[in-house]
Amino acid sequence: MKIALKYLYSNIILVVICLCISANGNAQPKRPRMEGESKIKPLFVSYMTQELNLNETEAQKFWPVHQQFDNEMRSVMDQEIPALEKEEALLNIKKKFKEKFSKIIGEERTNTFYLKDIEFQHRLVDMIRKRRKNERPPGPPPPPPPHGPMPE
Repeated sequence: MKIALKYLYSNIILVVICLCISANGNAQPKRPRMEGESKIKPLFVSYMTQELNLNETEAQKFWPVHQQFDNEMRSVMDQEIPALEKEEALLNIKKKFKEKFSKIIGEERTNTFYLKDIEFQHRLVDMIRKRRKNERPPGPPPPPPPHGPMPE
């Protein structure tokens, strides 16, 4: 029964995310990336709080540390460095914060956090892809643009 409730809650959160994303509509102009993230952040916090089963005291300690984690991760992601160096820097941040998170919520829930973080990102990307797919007009795709005369 517990698993069924978790599944139900996860699906409810996904539906809410879909509704928020689709509520933007096609006619609206493109907005900066940060504005869209401001709608996703509360959903992420709610999802993680539920998935990690954070009580009020843990949440008050966890989310400020998570904000530091998020800031450091974004800082590295925004850097123009080789991919391998970027991956190494991100891994080092995750290792550093694993210790900090573990002091607040324990090692098991810290591991769960990293897994659920990836799961949330994948679900979000899948929903965005589905939304974009549904926005395309029906029919065959448009022909590719011409590339000039064909060489003989």
